[in-house]
Amino acid sequence: MAKLEQKLGALGLASALAFGNGCSVAIRYTPSERAWFGASVAANTADVATTIYGLNNGLREGHPLLGDNPSTEKLILLKAGYLGLAYGLGEISPEHRKSVYKVTTGIGAFATTWNLAQILFNSHKKE
Repeated sequence: MAKLEQKLGALGLASALAFGNGCSVAIRYTPSERAWFGASVAANTADVATTIYGLNNGLREGHPLLGDNPSTEKLILLKAGYLGLAYGLGEISPEHRKSVYKVTTGIGAFATTWNLAQILFNSHKKE
């Protein structure tokens, strides 16, 4: 479990550092945009964490591009790319930046909620 925590921590830290207050790009962002990007990182990190937990407890991945049992590295790489794409879209279209971050937050939150529901349902079936 320590390795998993390190990998998830690295994902969150890398995203936060890339977008933190010390980054010259972040100056162009409003506090609200930074908060929504942070929420997106948190929601999508939670998706990865709950996915890994589910995979380690007998569930299968539902994303067709990932296969039934993707590696932790593959999941983190996918989310890092996804968050990078969201950041890039915000750079290309600053007037839609907050909307992009709200959508990616919603997708991550939905995926996390779905994972938790599957985990709970699966644990109920075992009893």
